Amino acid sequence: MAMLAGLASASSEAALVVTESLDGEMQTRIYHQGVYYELEEGRLLNRIDLAHDRCLMVNHEAEVYFEGACEGSLDELMATMKAEFDRQLASLTPEQREQMQAMVGAMIQGSGRGEVGFERDGAGKVAGYDAESYRISVNDVPYSRVWVSADLEAAIGKEFDLDAYRRWDRRMREEMDAMTHRLGGQEKGADPMAETFDAILAKGYLVKVAPNPGADMMGMMVPSTIADEASEEIEVLSVEQDPDFRPESLNPPGDYRELSSWTQFMQVDIGSEEHDDQAHD
Repeated sequence: MAMLAGLASASSEAALVVTESLDGEMQTRIYHQGVYYELEEGRLLNRIDLAHDRCLMVNHEAEVYFEGACEGSLDELMATMKAEFDRQLASLTPEQREQMQAMVGAMIQGSGRGEVGFERDGAGKVAGYDAESYRISVNDVPYSRVWVSADLEAAIGKEFDLDAYRRWDRRMREEMDAMTHRLGGQEKGADPMAETFDAILAKGYLVKVAPNPGADMMGMMVPSTIADEASEEIEVLSVEQDPDFRPESLNPPGDYRELSSWTQFMQVDIGSEEHDDQAHD
């Protein structure tokens, strides 16, 4: 609690900087005066300001960015995703389309075989913060261990509304999950993994995830929007106060092109992902 008291007494001008490892890659999350900044390799990826309904996203591969309303972005992004699904389906022959729907439908139906549960199984420290550990299981088989810290949650909460962000983020994930169900000709049902994850995150800030071997395959047994999060190795490495943080220092590079809409940004983003997939083939 001494660490928490120290944070509380720090200058309100200081930013809270959380550095974590995500499957071995370094990511930085900065929380400062109601705004959340996400960085990768020191480069700004996202800037989320829900209080003023302003969200900025950067695609470094395409060297473009867009800033607009956060709430409006959800409807626009989902409309773009649906249009892209429809475009891809339209390019298929009737036989290919039927095979696609059957494949996705079978995957969704097969994912209903898992029963998800969790229980507290320990406590310790992560990055100097007290944390509680919870074990997630699928059909009583250990799936992943997740650590959360109530103290770090409280410290970040002084700078940023985590609950509002989680609601916004969850809505986007649920919309994408519903779209997948429509593609497979299935009605969207319960999402036990997401419900379990939400229940654990209600107890504190996520500071560590240690998946069991085979978690990726086990995740296919449950209809989940966030099974990937519980199967990735995540660990907060450090939490620091930065009294010299200057928000104006985090902007897209000056030679990047500003796009005119979320739809345009999403179309570029989809194109970048398709290029990456082809490069890996």
